[in-house]
Amino acid sequence: MSRKQDTLWTAFRRQQQPCKKRHKVQMALDETETSVARRKLRDVVVDRNEADGAEMETTSAVVVVEEDEDEGWEPQTQETPMETFKLNERKEIKDSVHGLMTFEPICMRIIDTLQARGFQRLRNLHQLGAANFVYIGATHSRFEHCLGVAHLAQKMIESIRSHQPWLSVTVQDVTCIKVAGLCHDLGHGPFSHVFDGLFLDQLRKQKLVDASFEWSHEQGSVDMFDFLLWKNTICVEDYGLTQQDVLFIKELIWGGPLPYSDGVLHGRPFRDQRFLYDIVNNAHSGLDVDKLDYFMRDSLHTGAKMSCDTDLLIRNARVLVDQEDPDKNMVICFPEKLAGQVMQAFRTRYELHQSVYQHRGVRAIDYMLCDLLVSANDSLLFKGQRISEIMHSMEAYQHFDDRVLLKIQESDGPDLYVARSILNRIYSKPYYSFVGKTASTVHSQPKSADMLLEEVLHCSTRRSLINEKDAVILEFMRFTCSRGV
Repeated sequence: MSRKQDTLWTAFRRQQQPCKKRHKVQMALDETETSVARRKLRDVVVDRNEADGAEMETTSAVVVVEEDEDEGWEPQTQETPMETFKLNERKEIKDSVHGLMTFEPICMRIIDTLQARGFQRLRNLHQLGAANFVYIGATHSRFEHCLGVAHLAQKMIESIRSHQPWLSVTVQDVTCIKVAGLCHDLGHGPFSHVFDGLFLDQLRKQKLVDASFEWSHEQGSVDMFDFLLWKNTICVEDYGLTQQDVLFIKELIWGGPLPYSDGVLHGRPFRDQRFLYDIVNNAHSGLDVDKLDYFMRDSLHTGAKMSCDTDLLIRNARVLVDQEDPDKNMVICFPEKLAGQVMQAFRTRYELHQSVYQHRGVRAIDYMLCDLLVSANDSLLFKGQRISEIMHSMEAYQHFDDRVLLKIQESDGPDLYVARSILNRIYSKPYYSFVGKTASTVHSQPKSADMLLEEVLHCSTRRSLINEKDAVILEFMRFTCSRGV
């Protein structure tokens, strides 16, 4: 008995990028229409002596055949330019968390940048940094997280717009909020918050940077966004936005007025527009689409429990006047019947910090990675910039990601010996060992760092460390359910 066997042949075409002179002509037809037009032209035999000025009709466009003895002939379209088509196109991307997501042309223009790889760089940044050494499934990147945040940001603002049309939310507002969600983590350094947290603290302690130097990944995201637009010559006006909208996007990423401004909002300055700033980076309650996405994504990849319904919260978000605010600003609220879901969302954040982000093994590796970066600071250069200086040059910063470990691993010089030794310890699992811990409450008597260190060491079973205080790292940790750790 013979079995029926299906054979599938798939063909791909290597297509060269068109030169600049022909770019607008070739981009006038989309790929499908171009292939149809060319097939039609191949099937029609035309005597070139009689073809001058003749017209051939295809199913998708009118193609004019012009003869040129030196350069041959090419089909030229009389359709509208591709820039018009771009405004109406949407690309679909399938996500493991949210399913099918759609992205407008300006989003795809940012995602698929070539000259400045600011967004594609996010593929090489683990969302949870060192957690993948402890939770083997936590290999997801900030690339997919940013796509998810953009998707949820659009869902929330469009839900508010449809239920409360009197708020006068415009199409430009929706686009700006989605782009801000897409770009909110552009400035993250390697290993999650190790770079802008532990590493910068260590640089200040060792006086490798000025003691007053402050930098955050939000600042890096704003700088990288500017660099990405400039380097790739992205003209936002082609997508229906203005320079004020660009300023609005940067304020959304920052979560408020930019540090070099006069302390007021300029993108959307009116009081009845303040709620727009709470969707991506909520400075009031801390509950925004950024957190809702990483709740779902991190829980999926680490096996942690997810105890809130994010879709329910997004669909029921509404805008009301904050009666406790002296300025009576508009804020995002949730129905009283969803109070339990809101509490569960904050509870999820607390549990993720306890079980994943602040896991004892994860924090040990975080400190090892910090020491690794400090030891490699003078020897490992990116576009001529040391690691301690790299945040000042987006040209260099775009090449700085988690692959720095591969550079160190493949090095063989003595200048990176210490960094390689630490990296080998991470791979072979003799992590920095846990010594002990002590707890305090708001009612506890205030204690200095030296007093707390003495207390921890005396409670530890490793009494020999009492005389080796310099080798012990004391970390202050505060768990909250909303903002901060």
